[in-house]
Amino acid sequence: MYIRTVGVTALLAVQLGCGSKVEVDRAPSSQLNYVADAAWSALPSGRNLGQVAGLALDGSGAVYIFHRAGAAFDNTEIIAEPTIAVVDPESGSIVRELGAGLFVTPHGIAIDAQDHLWVTDTGQDLVFELNAAGEVLHVYDGR
Repeated sequence: MYIRTVGVTALLAVQLGCGSKVEVDRAPSSQLNYVADAAWSALPSGRNLGQVAGLALDGSGAVYIFHRAGAAFDNTEIIAEPTIAVVDPESGSIVRELGAGLFVTPHGIAIDAQDHLWVTDTGQDLVFELNAAGEVLHVYDGR
């Protein structure tokens, strides 16, 4: 299951960059078949997510995209714009955005069984635990 999830997540990252929905044919076979739906993604006009640092799915299937909002990996300043886009898995539209003013270099994201977001920032050497609304629950210093 882990390899399939990683494979679907990686393919989803590629398809989001191309503005496509991914459908998985779950019929038993030795091969997984993916079909891209070019009509899926609904980013607002002129909206750019920037470098995508990670993807995660919550318990309801919503897609969380952790991105750098126009900043590069070598960024040294707090990013003022939202850095987490929550995407409806059916329509591809952004339902909310989180993380404005928290991160310097977004790097990774995971979601636990309570739908808490665990995100890493390599620019600050910190791990953040956020609730689904984006409120900071804990900050862990890796130093």
